[in-house]
Amino acid sequence: MDRIEAVLTSDQNYSQIIAKGKPWEDTNFPRNSSVTKGLTNIAGWKRADEIFEDKEKVYESFSANDVIQGALKDSYLLAAASALAEYPGRLEKLFYQKDKNSAGCYVVRLYVCGQYVDVTVDDYFPVDKNGKLVFAGSKNRELWVMLLEKAWAKIHGSYTAIENGDTRESLSAITGAPVEYYKHKDMKEQELWEMIQKFLEENYVLCSSAAIETKSITNAYAYTLINVYEITLNKEPLKLVQINDPLRKTEWDGEWNDKDPRWTNELRTKVEHTFKGDGTFFMSFNEFKEIFAHTFVAKVKDNYAYSSLVVRGQKGLVGFRIRRDLEGYISGYQITKRLGSTVVPNFAVERLKIELYKFNENKKLVLVKDAWNNPVGQAHMEIKLGPGLYVLKGSFDFSTKLPYIVFSAYSEHKVNFVELKIKNQRHATFDEVDAAVSTLKRVYTMSGSKRKSAGAFRTCLASHKLEWSTDPFKEEKEFECENCQTQKPVTEGRWFCNKCAYDICDQCRPREFFKAVDSNEVLCNKGHKMKFDSDENTKEVFLCDECGKAYYGTVDRWKCEECSINLCKQCKEPPSSYKAKDEVSEIETCPNNHKLDFVVTNTSTGMYECFICSKIGDIHNGRWACLDCDISICPICKPSSKAKEGMLSVKTMTLACKNGHMLQFGCRPPPEDTKLQCYKCEGAINNNNWRWTCDRCDFDICVDCRAEPEGRRDLLCGNMHKLLYSNLPLGKVTLGRCDKCRKVFKLTLGRYCCFGCKYECCNDCIPKASTSAPIEEKVVVYHKGKRRPLPPRAAEKEVSEDKGGCIII
Repeated sequence: MDRIEAVLTSDQNYSQIIAKGKPWEDTNFPRNSSVTKGLTNIAGWKRADEIFEDKEKVYESFSANDVIQGALKDSYLLAAASALAEYPGRLEKLFYQKDKNSAGCYVVRLYVCGQYVDVTVDDYFPVDKNGKLVFAGSKNRELWVMLLEKAWAKIHGSYTAIENGDTRESLSAITGAPVEYYKHKDMKEQELWEMIQKFLEENYVLCSSAAIETKSITNAYAYTLINVYEITLNKEPLKLVQINDPLRKTEWDGEWNDKDPRWTNELRTKVEHTFKGDGTFFMSFNEFKEIFAHTFVAKVKDNYAYSSLVVRGQKGLVGFRIRRDLEGYISGYQITKRLGSTVVPNFAVERLKIELYKFNENKKLVLVKDAWNNPVGQAHMEIKLGPGLYVLKGSFDFSTKLPYIVFSAYSEHKVNFVELKIKNQRHATFDEVDAAVSTLKRVYTMSGSKRKSAGAFRTCLASHKLEWSTDPFKEEKEFECENCQTQKPVTEGRWFCNKCAYDICDQCRPREFFKAVDSNEVLCNKGHKMKFDSDENTKEVFLCDECGKAYYGTVDRWKCEECSINLCKQCKEPPSSYKAKDEVSEIETCPNNHKLDFVVTNTSTGMYECFICSKIGDIHNGRWACLDCDISICPICKPSSKAKEGMLSVKTMTLACKNGHMLQFGCRPPPEDTKLQCYKCEGAINNNNWRWTCDRCDFDICVDCRAEPEGRRDLLCGNMHKLLYSNLPLGKVTLGRCDKCRKVFKLTLGRYCCFGCKYECCNDCIPKASTSAPIEEKVVVYHKGKRRPLPPRAAEKEVSEDKGGCIII
């Protein structure tokens, strides 16, 4: 199964390949007979610029009529892609690049066995003796169909391996959504009609397969259901189904074909039928239910988030907490038959069952729902959950060699799963699950810096617009402000994002920042008269409290220095006497005049602190950065549509092991007779060498494949992990206890720490090393036990600070 686990990991550092701009060839999917075994009519391989005379593009826009099937029998994949193309914005999520690049390196994101995988492919494609494409293509010199097919083939080892399939498999892989299967013969006529109507109104993706082979309908692949119409013709009710043949093999020749004399101009206009021979046709609902046997429905929701966690073994338990009502789907995935067959002959999916439990008021586990897998190895359950603590169990019916189960949620907002090290759900106690779930940290948090601006609270940290409300939650009468971290009654009102469970109180983000008396006079929300001028210091920036955007301090704006409120010219027009001047308003450089680049690169902690608003950000969402000066600016302070379009959400280095555990940098020798091997380059590692490691899973990365972090090598925690210097808080926790002197101190003052082991030493116990002083190469182990718990949060109000930065309770 090693090949499969390698496939489910992004295998190329594609951002660096693209940045180099040199023609690139993917050695992990070579252009030879090994990936086209058994397929004829292949005379060689050509790059896309050779095939399309350098006029190609990844995509300009998506259309169901773009797809041209080649020699492969993979219509189940192409039909699913064509169906998704009917909905604007959905296929774009699969492709990181819209334009071609000189390296010929492209990335396709797919959901494989419940995990999303960034598949890197080059732009070499098989051609025949005339130089024409052998496999799938598109009508408009677009690469997206070819790249999707090649990425799917690379995952499964060859083009041969992707022939013939179940539409549930392909729809799930390109949407991440649960896919349901409905047999027409099991449903009454009106029930089937209402079901199709309802799902089309929900903008779900529908594909139907035929049971009867006719002159113009084949049962070899799926057709896309576009729309249904209920009209009156000659005083008689008529139900029409609009269908798309994604591969346009033939034109429909039954009732309501393009030559049917009953088509009138009025009727054509009403149903928007163009007769273009583009594969779209109509048929009566009566013929549809006779010819088509079943319908696959991908329940895609454009506002849903995807969460997943891999658990190794034949059984698995995960816990999670819901703070507000949640709708969506919980799923369990196993290795598909297609992927498993690339390793084990005659591989078959196993019977997988998932069970959802909730702790009731008496802290006892109660079964909420369960589900068994479908023929392609996926188990789905639709959920409507209230606040509470949950346990999700997955297990195979028989003994199996399958290496893991993937638990996922496709829901209104992300679900933070945590693996439970418990043998069975019957042994799970409320306190144990609650403690495990409480260890999870939010991706974003506020550092509490005085540099913050209320303008940063116009949206949540996922850029969703905040709404004002005084309505109570169903089971929560209080909320915690993300900024000041105080508990307040919901009835006082709050700015909130329901999807992200994000709340800001009225004191941290007032409903009104200013009041315009007339065109020349503006008052802040406290009644102070605001001035319209600028600052002299070019290195300072300000945030507009209305739109949240950052500007240089030299830009004229309305400001109240007493309340630290600023309003840019876009949010409140200047006074009538103002004369426009040339200004560089956009933040384009760091304070040292180095150009900022939009990057998705790693830091030693996996987070960064915005130089302007001091928010703690996730590196994988991208940021504007000057890497030379170690300065980062979040996309909220410096928004840009170009940044979003060009953003590569990629891990440029391995941050976690195969099971998702965070890697630590250390040099603890393994047990005797153990030979260490780098997972990426497969090279041998000396047992005493420093490396990135996961001790739980015997997983190692050498320093050649992932550079060592900055810090002091002479300082280690008890698990032989290197201590890093950081001034970042741990989630909302801003206080820590020194594991050496036991004093409580502010984390933002800086300390040496091991994030994985929750170990910290304050600056008094370990002064920060001078960058010019040589580091003595010796090992000092400070910590040999488990970390003691932090004092309760209430103690924060009772502390006093001494000169050394430590806090005595």
